[in-house]
Amino acid sequence: MKRLIFIFFALVFSTNACFAGVAEYKGVGQASYSGWLDKDEKLAAETAALEAALEGWISENHDSHYANYLQVKDDMNSHIRDFIIKYVVLDSEKDSGTKRFKVVVRATINETKVLSYLVNKGEQSSAAEQAYLTFVFVARELESVNSQHEKTNAISDTNTKRIEKSGSDSHRELSETNTNSTTTNSKETRYNDQRIWRVSTANEINVAIGDVFTDANYLVIDADLLEEETSYLLDVENFIRDYEQGNDVTAQTRREALKGLKSLDDPIDYLAIGTLDIDEQLQDEVTGNIKVPVSVTAQILAIHKRGAAVAKVGPVQYFGLGPTAIVAKNNALKLAAEDVAKQLVAKLSAKNIR
Repeated sequence: MKRLIFIFFALVFSTNACFAGVAEYKGVGQASYSGWLDKDEKLAAETAALEAALEGWISENHDSHYANYLQVKDDMNSHIRDFIIKYVVLDSEKDSGTKRFKVVVRATINETKVLSYLVNKGEQSSAAEQAYLTFVFVARELESVNSQHEKTNAISDTNTKRIEKSGSDSHRELSETNTNSTTTNSKETRYNDQRIWRVSTANEINVAIGDVFTDANYLVIDADLLEEETSYLLDVENFIRDYEQGNDVTAQTRREALKGLKSLDDPIDYLAIGTLDIDEQLQDEVTGNIKVPVSVTAQILAIHKRGAAVAKVGPVQYFGLGPTAIVAKNNALKLAAEDVAKQLVAKLSAKNIR
């Protein structure tokens, strides 16, 4: 029996589930039927709704992966239930006149599995086409904020002269007031607050980012190993000093790093840089654990295209939980580093950049 399946791209409902790696989203789908509505036709409508839920969730929450999703959409739909932990039919409607059956489902999506699949199944290159990539990502904690301002108060000088007269014909008083006033307007000049960061590299960051780029078929070289080869034009300490004072590296640091990487006998193709800013710890109201926010900003520079930024992400905020502040911070850094690397890979893949 032939069936037509209709998929509705649904953005009706989206929420993060109560634990990491899982998300919920609503989808609407329908299928045609002939004769009596049977079990297979109901299942076909539910499958269409699951497909709509997955596409809607990726589009709304992971737009950087959407181009990759379109490339493998048919493949994912062919085994859609592998990516769905469970689902609930919220509503259904049978239209006997048009012979169509429509359902609304709430799907619990395996976020970790979906994103891993998209990264691995995006555009994969052969070993001969692998690109070299190095990266410098730092963790930062705010150490101090220096505020400077200059203030001038208003000054007013007034001089008043009073003349009094009296006469026999009448009793009167004549007053004349002569006022000379000089006023200096109130003026306040405030300079931008200067934030001083405590900056360091972290093993959790390097491992998480390196693993993602390696899985995406890039040849990842530790930046520290390239310092001597570039005659220290690429110097990780320069990046750290720049990030202590601001949110980006200076033109000189960037220029020297690009020059050094380009001069190598076997040149590096891409340089990824970014910061993971650690905010003040909180207490999670649900679990009672420590919760640490981390905000990430990152970009990838193409060495052979004058350092053009070919992918940018952020700022994006993540949270790490743990029984202690150290554990929560490490979890937040690992989660943030891993996810931002996946977003960068997805953006490169979507542009067919290697």
